[in-house]
Amino acid sequence: MTLRYALSPPLQSLALESHEPSSGPPKKLKQRRSSGFLRERIPEKRAVEQEFQTRRSKHTLKLLKDAVNLLDGQNLEVDTETLAVLIKSCTNADSLPAGQFVHQHILTNGYEGDTYLCNFLMEMYGKCGQYMESEELFNQLQNRDVVSWNSLITVHLNYDCGEDALTYFERMQLDDVSPNVVTFLCALKACTNVGAIDKGQNLHAEIERRGLLQIDIVGNALLNMYAQCASFTKAHQMFSKLHIRDVVSWTVMMTGYAKLGKSKEVFHIFDEMLGQGIKPNMITFIIVLNACSRRGLSSASLTYFEAMTKHYGIIPIIEHHGCMIDLLGRLGELEKLAEAIERMPISPNLVLWQTVLTASQKWGKLNFGEWAFEHTLCLDDNYFDAYAKSKRTRVHLSHRMGGFS
Repeated sequence: MTLRYALSPPLQSLALESHEPSSGPPKKLKQRRSSGFLRERIPEKRAVEQEFQTRRSKHTLKLLKDAVNLLDGQNLEVDTETLAVLIKSCTNADSLPAGQFVHQHILTNGYEGDTYLCNFLMEMYGKCGQYMESEELFNQLQNRDVVSWNSLITVHLNYDCGEDALTYFERMQLDDVSPNVVTFLCALKACTNVGAIDKGQNLHAEIERRGLLQIDIVGNALLNMYAQCASFTKAHQMFSKLHIRDVVSWTVMMTGYAKLGKSKEVFHIFDEMLGQGIKPNMITFIIVLNACSRRGLSSASLTYFEAMTKHYGIIPIIEHHGCMIDLLGRLGELEKLAEAIERMPISPNLVLWQTVLTASQKWGKLNFGEWAFEHTLCLDDNYFDAYAKSKRTRVHLSHRMGGFS
């Protein structure tokens, strides 16, 4: 009997789900551990069982629990494809102990130096916040392929370590490993994050040399790099070269101008996009509504907000509501702000209540500040920033009004 055929079918689909990292490391990832560090950190099966009992995603964890139980059984033949599915499932379920347990099985069954499996393990450790384990695995690999380098670069990139990501990109080429499309996308994002436009331009030249510019996602990544680095002459040149200008392309241009507070240009590009028959998406409307908020355009903001649902079938998410709340706060219309929050079909988050606190302090509305502060504490009673802002609001109003009311 093989483990592949013993696994429940949903586990295969689980491996295809997406998941975001749960935590982040320091900005520089230069620490090194001994070769036995990983082996020492791998838990016993009882640690995995304990996690299964405490995690909230019971269905997802049950699938992994069944798989781990089978893996812990006897007379099972486990191939690399099956182990890869298990690792990916642990990654997507954000289950570090289960992933470590699978890693232990790999170490004890002769797969320790398998590049294919180590690439999956690097991704798993990176997404679960164990970045040093990812580096340790990479350093121990004898045969590093392009996926190995991509995995390590992505780990650094996901935790805002763009300079380190670019360093590994350069080391990769010195190691005579040819980058692929994924590598270039990661390198472009790193350049965008750290504002390394010179390196981005070098990447642009190499991408054109390799004939990769015709790939839509690559062209949009280059466009985003130039726009986010405020190189709008280059951005417009890149925009004109795009084989297909989709909603992502137009939204990227708008985002670049919005970042600099150039709302007029945002509206101009939005109108031009509509004139080309391109339908905006939810990100596009976040940019437009944010531009309205910055300029205090109450009527236009409401028009866009209503059109989003009526004409384009986009259901507003918390960011759209946040833009509307921010606008009302900027205008000092706190009564309308409170009414808008009460009408929201989704619960306000910490960011939104922080917006209310800021508006309350700006306009001297203590009652609204206390209202927002109480709701903030209900969401997170350890939210120190909210407490500090509330305290500043009280002191500010005390001096302004000669007392509290």
